[in-house]
Amino acid sequence: MLLCSGRELSRRIFKSRSPVQVSSIYTAKELRDQFLQYFASKNHTIVPGSSVIPKDDPSLLFVNAGMNQFKKYYLGQAVPEVRRVTTSQLCIRAGGKHNDLDNIGFTPRHQTMFEMLGNFSLGDYYKDEAISMAYEFVSKVLQIPNSHLRVSIHEKDDSARSIWKSIAGFQDSQIVSRGNKDNLWSMGSSDSPSGFCSELFFTTDPFSTYDNWLEIWNLVFMNTQSKVRSLFFSLILKGGWIDTGMGCERMLSVLNGVPSNFETDVFTGILSSIQARFPSLSSSHAHIFADHLRTSVVLANEIVPSSKGRGYVLRKIFRRMLRFAYLNHIDYPFVSELIPAVIQALHAQLPELAGNQEKIERILGMEEEFFWRAVAEGKKLVASKAKKVGFFGGETLRQLRADTGLPLDMVETLFQEKKITVESEASDQLLQEEMENERMAQVEKWGIPPESQWSGRFAGQTVEMEKLTSLSSVSQKAKIQAISKSGNVEFVVLDRCPFFPTQAGQEGDRGVVVWNGREIGVMDTIKHGQTIINVLPASNLPLNSEVECVIDLRHRQAVARHHSATHLLHACLGELSGVHQSLQAGSHITEKEFSFDFYTGFLTPLLKSPQAFIELVESKMNAAARAEIPVKRVDFTAKDLETVPKGTFIGDISHISQSENVFHTISIGNLSREFCCGQHVANSGDLFPVVISGVQSISAGIKRITGKAGMAASEVLFEQHRTLNQLLGSFACSEKEIVKKAEGLQSQVKSLEQTKAALLRFAAASMAPTYEVHCSSNSSSSTLRSLQVFEIPAEIPKEIIDKLMDKNALQLFVQSRSFTLVCEDDQLREKLKSLLFQVGEGGKGGGKKGILKGVCNASLVNKKQEIESEIANILQL
Repeated sequence: MLLCSGRELSRRIFKSRSPVQVSSIYTAKELRDQFLQYFASKNHTIVPGSSVIPKDDPSLLFVNAGMNQFKKYYLGQAVPEVRRVTTSQLCIRAGGKHNDLDNIGFTPRHQTMFEMLGNFSLGDYYKDEAISMAYEFVSKVLQIPNSHLRVSIHEKDDSARSIWKSIAGFQDSQIVSRGNKDNLWSMGSSDSPSGFCSELFFTTDPFSTYDNWLEIWNLVFMNTQSKVRSLFFSLILKGGWIDTGMGCERMLSVLNGVPSNFETDVFTGILSSIQARFPSLSSSHAHIFADHLRTSVVLANEIVPSSKGRGYVLRKIFRRMLRFAYLNHIDYPFVSELIPAVIQALHAQLPELAGNQEKIERILGMEEEFFWRAVAEGKKLVASKAKKVGFFGGETLRQLRADTGLPLDMVETLFQEKKITVESEASDQLLQEEMENERMAQVEKWGIPPESQWSGRFAGQTVEMEKLTSLSSVSQKAKIQAISKSGNVEFVVLDRCPFFPTQAGQEGDRGVVVWNGREIGVMDTIKHGQTIINVLPASNLPLNSEVECVIDLRHRQAVARHHSATHLLHACLGELSGVHQSLQAGSHITEKEFSFDFYTGFLTPLLKSPQAFIELVESKMNAAARAEIPVKRVDFTAKDLETVPKGTFIGDISHISQSENVFHTISIGNLSREFCCGQHVANSGDLFPVVISGVQSISAGIKRITGKAGMAASEVLFEQHRTLNQLLGSFACSEKEIVKKAEGLQSQVKSLEQTKAALLRFAAASMAPTYEVHCSSNSSSSTLRSLQVFEIPAEIPKEIIDKLMDKNALQLFVQSRSFTLVCEDDQLREKLKSLLFQVGEGGKGGGKKGILKGVCNASLVNKKQEIESEIANILQL
């Protein structure tokens, strides 16, 4: 448990020089190399760290621990090829359960992205050897004195206490016992791998207590196995399971005797560049710049900012940095000047960033441009509202954020500049829930139970669907490997599943499963981890029975056409933008249509005229379809892929075959080359014709194109032709004249609307009160009062009411259930409001001084008698 993150704590820990004697600055590369080589000498295989974007793990937004890439072994989903491994893994904790974002910059330890050095036993050594190696590395290799080390153990883990005493010679004062909260680790559910853990701490103060120690290493002893693994490995792997992680940046601060991770070489190069550019920036804000930009660069190498999922987290991190820039009076683009320093600092771990620098600068540069543009627009909106009121509630705040695309705290900053009070609402929490819902939508759709960790794999690629264009269906036999029931549905895992699952942006196959003469419709096919699951209505199919799987081939071919169409569209957008890199921000592919979300960037000038843009894209796609270009799929092993020049293929590296080292690519001649594991046509000619339905904005810098291809597009064109013939008949004109006729009608409609508006203004100007309510004759007041009541027809625009208002009068404007009350007297206005809600059977309303606007649950029109009888009494002063 990573404690000890406060400034005061670090000051206490490092109030004296570090006991570690080093002749020069200890670098991250030196520590990383020493760690990996040490464990290599202990027969560990050095495994490269994985991408920070998890592959085939829907439970994670980002890789947040070194063991993530080995999770399948701990869960019993695969047998490890080697039993001892060691890694250096970049981890991100800025969303979901592990979220350190709000602490960044204000503590010396928190980072959105950190490096975890780990060693793992996958059914090999156990507790005694794990502790022995950890202590030897810290005490002998790094030469940290025993007197400055402390450990925590689980209160019931007597063996760990004995081992530490035996191996390290620790006294009882150096070992603290803790409960489940601090020293019991679990992967998740009750039947998942878990175990006691022991944490290794550093301190310079021999009299310090647990809360003042700095954790540098966590060792997890997995002695509680999952049900799946205990069955799967009971006779295969009888050894121990260990998961350890040492924080590289924390250990570096210890070795260099500095009180902050930001004073290690992980950050010093980046901070030097920031401070040279902005010398007046405070250290806290400089740390925010360094951390957030470092994480943004790594993420932008693989994903783009968006309004949901991982892209939302990238946007949130990046825009938090820009908000602090704004607070320092920096409201102009600057990020591209700092990116080279970040890439240089990360070169040892991610050398590929240098080759993608242009792409990263483009993605973050455009996001930065949109942010400053949104800030300028937000300032205008806030300034206009500031003239009217001095208070806004949470709903208004949320609406302004939606209008500008700015994060909540940035919108609050703009309000505060104008001294406008706002209600602080938990909007970030709502967005986090939305992000989590998006991430887990596919799993939660059917409520997949925990026992869905089966091993069924997709086998439909062995049937060459592309060549069976004359058939409406195709069948394949399979055996039911596992079944789980939930309500009215069954989750069925086949040993060789021919149904393609919902993934790669496309919907899954449809069809039927035939058993004993019964046909059972496939409701959905989904992928959970590496397992393909068919969702069927509850049918009581027997386990291990053989079934015939009949695939709806027409459905698959329609989906394949639309999937290939998105690749062709992506290629056309790349050509128009002049950028040979992924512009994709998402896609959704069904039998009926496709949608493709893309990062606008260099396409912005073309998008100023949406219709011309649609026609241009549609023309290019149809030209490529008419050219009948072969569409080829080529699979690469990880080793083969190393020989392919970088940039040859764009998109995410995905794999769906049983061998996790096989990567699928789709090429449309020389037009398009992408990593993709989806279904596609055999020739671009199968896509003709292509119809683009529209283009719309879905978030800042991202637009969505929708369209149809092949048969679905032909149906659209047929319907358009039929509609055109109907219009030609109605207007009695030729095709060449139809546009002119329509423009003439539009002009007439506009003229009539202007005439109508003028008449309404005239009517409003000459409008007299519908009735007046006077004070009763027995009033003791020397000044008689009266309320003017205007019953306004529903067709009169509400803004015309403003022209009738007289602040020196007492007026009530009624329009169906809506009302506007003009009254300068605060007490009287509240009494009249209560009366109106009484007559209108409840409602709500509010407003600024002198004017109250509201809506009742019932109409206030033709309520003269009720209003008159009560108001006359109220008006007696």
